[in-house]
Amino acid sequence: MIDLKDFITKDNRSKEAANSHFAKYFDALNRDTKKHSEEVKRISEGIADRLGLDKKTAGIIGLVHDIGKVYVAPLILEKDARLSPLERQIVDQHSYYGYVILKECGFSAEIYIPVLFHHSLFKTHLDSIAEPVTEEMITYTRIVHVADIYEARSSFRAYHKPVADDVIYEDLTRNDFLSTPDVLSALKEWVSKERGEEKQAI
Repeated sequence: MIDLKDFITKDNRSKEAANSHFAKYFDALNRDTKKHSEEVKRISEGIADRLGLDKKTAGIIGLVHDIGKVYVAPLILEKDARLSPLERQIVDQHSYYGYVILKECGFSAEIYIPVLFHHSLFKTHLDSIAEPVTEEMITYTRIVHVADIYEARSSFRAYHKPVADDVIYEDLTRNDFLSTPDVLSALKEWVSKERGEEKQAI
């Protein structure tokens, strides 16, 4: 069973129950979402490590970032074509659903705030929640966002082939307000190391 008790803000006895409660949500995710989440965890850890931030925190946020997709219909999540505008709008709600689930399970704000904002981070959004948002939370948000985008675009999907790294980097540089030079540079370093290890293994 997935163990995230260190990031749950309850007493020890309640932590066990909350962790079990969360595990049921995670187990309900479909196979592709779980696989994607595990890869985003790995990439987020690599980026955080290069930025001198806590790998474990970044990894946990990466692992749980799509937990809200348990509330999105499988018919939409498993569609083998591009989503319609309405379907995309429905899927985009998963960040908020994830925020609600994680908060309900007793996770700390350092986990559920980045999950809430990992697709969008506007001042109006920051002003709409009661919790204070720290610069570190915003940095973790950027890390998981970039890891999420990279993993999704560089992997095979039913509706697209893997996109070349240089194209992804260019898009993150030009068209992505959540990507910043330091986070993108750390991603490139991690990918370069991964590619080098893959070549050595062949």
